[in-house]
Amino acid sequence: MQRAIIDIIKRFPFHLVSYDEQDSVLNLAYDASRHSDQGLEVILEEHHLHISHDW
Repeated sequence: MQRAIIDIIKRFPFHLVSYDEQDSVLNLAYDASRHSDQGLEVILEEHHLHISHDW
């Protein structure tokens, strides 16, 4: 997960990226009026991570 977080931070202008190990939840905060999350799913898949259906 650490590699995925580092990759996300390098490629997206998120204000916050954190991972809750207990709940297996990746938390992301960003200005949606200025940036989109397009490409995030691709990065996660590159690291063999998947988005839940309630994304």
